Parts: sequence; structure tokens; C-alpha cells
Amino acid sequence: MPDPVVGPESGLDPEHEALLADAVGLALLVVLETLSPAERLAFVLHDMFAVPFEEIVSMIERSPEAARQLASRARRRVRGRAPAPDPDPGRAPASRRC
Repeated sequence: MPDPVVGPESGLDPEHEALLADAVGLALLVVLETLSPAERLAFVLHDMFAVPFEEIVSMIERSPEAARQLASRARRRVRGRAPAPDPDPGRAPASRRC
């Protein structure tokens, strides 16, 4: 009879959760550092919280088309700035090893 697979009771993998938290933190820093205030509002409210552009326009004082363009530009900028994730985070480059 094979040995049972033992995992966390919650079913969540702590390592995966830590990597996800790091990725979200990095993405947030990119958003805060690289986007204009209007781009941030359009991108975060629409893409993260599903707020319709028709509601966002009153906050940024732009047309719905301009709000869509701001969110689109923000998406491109965020994707272009985020570094590719390390496929093996446990393996540090030789210069970083102790």
C-alpha cells in the first residue's frame, strides 16, 4: 500500500502563497512608481475592482475613451516594467550565495 500524501490541512501551499505575495508586492510597487495618478486610478479601479469606465471618468475628469486609453497605457507600462519571475527561487546566482 502506498504512503499517503501529507499536505497542509488548509490545502494551501505556504511556499506558493509567499511567492504570490512577493509578486503582488512587486506589481504594486511598479504601479505606484511608474504610473501617473490618472493612469493609476483608471488601471486599478477598472482592472482590479471592475469599476466601469463610466464611473471612473468623474474621478479623473476625462472622457470614457480617455479613461480606457489611460488604463490601456497603464497595462502596457506595467507589463513592460515587471521582471520575469525566477523559475527556481531557491537557486540564487553564485554571486549571491553565502
